[in-house]
Order: sequence, then structure tokens, then C-alpha cells
Amino acid sequence: MGLSAISILKLPQNLNFKVQQKEKFFFVKGFLGAYSFFFNLPVLYLDFSKKLQFYSINEILPNFVNVTNILMSQFFVGLILGYYKIINIVGIGYYVNIKQKTNLVFTLGYSHLVSIQIPNYVVIKSRKRRKISLKSIFLAKLNNFASLIKKFRLPSAYKEKGIFFLYEPVIKKQGKKT
Repeated sequence: MGLSAISILKLPQNLNFKVQQKEKFFFVKGFLGAYSFFFNLPVLYLDFSKKLQFYSINEILPNFVNVTNILMSQFFVGLILGYYKIINIVGIGYYVNIKQKTNLVFTLGYSHLVSIQIPNYVVIKSRKRRKISLKSIFLAKLNNFASLIKKFRLPSAYKEKGIFFLYEPVIKKQGKKT
């Protein structure tokens, strides 16, 4: 059974990329930092002149190779440009505070404060008490953390209160008719 190239991922010119094929250990360096990880898939990787080629041995692996291609593309974009999410907190008495750069403390109208620890892969900036911006090189992890924050106070369909993403469409329902 021969090897066939399943997909070719072209790498940006300003990205340093090293592959150690025996150990399947990756080291990637971009504008926003460097990251190394162990990639354990039964797929072969070859690095030829800023092109990363994915090869498969059997017929089951093309789906894994396509997913690998998508995840690696997102990872390279994250290292060069980064991913951003902006969260707006709307409502009277709803605020957020950053405590010691490790915790977010929300005042959301409950009888208690809601606190969450900031993961090390997310950078949070807040110039206003009702708006926070999240930045990360990992798209999936950033989306998971942002959705976790949003679950603290889901948007209300009647009062337009809650935690919203920037440019998120809000569908307001009509109240009682009298």
C-alpha cells in the first residue's frame, strides 16, 4: 500500500515551523508567541519549503487528515493574527472586575458575586466596567471560555439585558399587548 498526499497546507512566510517526525513533536513560532505540542495521529508529516504535506497510510484516515488540516490552519492564523472576542454586559447593576489578573468577578444581579478563573491561554483587557475583550491564539478554547462567561447571564429576549458578544444579533420579543 503506497502513500498518497491527502492535503497540502501552505504556511505563511513569517512563520517558523519545525517538525520532528520521529517523535511527532511540533514547535511553532509566530508574532504572538511560540507553542510546542505533541501530535499523536497515525499520519505522516513532511516539511518541504514552507509546505506541510499530510500523508495517510490507510483509507480510514482521510477524515482525520482533513480535521488536522483545519485545526492546523486555525492554529497558524492564531499565532500570526490572534483571535478576539468582545463581550458586552448590559443591565443596570451588571459589572465585571478583574482581580489580580487571575480572576474575573461579575456582579450580575444575583445575591452573590460570580467568579471565574482566567485560563493562561486567554488574555483579558477591560477598560470599562461593562466591556471586556478576550484574546487568544486558540480559536476553540477562546470560544469555549467566552461561551462559559455568557452562560452566567444569558441574554433576555424581552428586556435586552445580559451578556452579549459584540455584533451578536439580538432578537427582542414583543411584550404583552393591552
